Amino acid sequence: MIRAEEFTKEVKTDLSDALEKIQKEIKEGIQAISDVVHYLETSEVFSLLTELELPSVWDKDIEEHTNQAARNFQTEIEEFSATLMKIVQNIEQVDSQGAAGFNTLMNQTRVNWGATK
Repeated sequence: MIRAEEFTKEVKTDLSDALEKIQKEIKEGIQAISDVVHYLETSEVFSLLTELELPSVWDKDIEEHTNQAARNFQTEIEEFSATLMKIVQNIEQVDSQGAAGFNTLMNQTRVNWGATK
């Protein structure tokens, strides 16, 4: 379960880092445009600035979908782990019962055959 939590955190960190890098690139692009704005026509400046808006290069829906998929993965792993733990407990219980039954059978066999402990 710890690994699933780490995975979810890594996905969130990776998305955050990628968004940060994109925002930095946008700022640098806007700065570059402002450096050459006097060489460009208004329509060219507008076109370049439009391409550098965050929604045109970053899809919030994909970001949320990716985060949700990571959370779902974590939940599924946690549920799977809990189920495995229940199975292990049931196996231990059945094993203990089987061992007790075997010991009873062995003792009864010794009594029936006249063996001593």
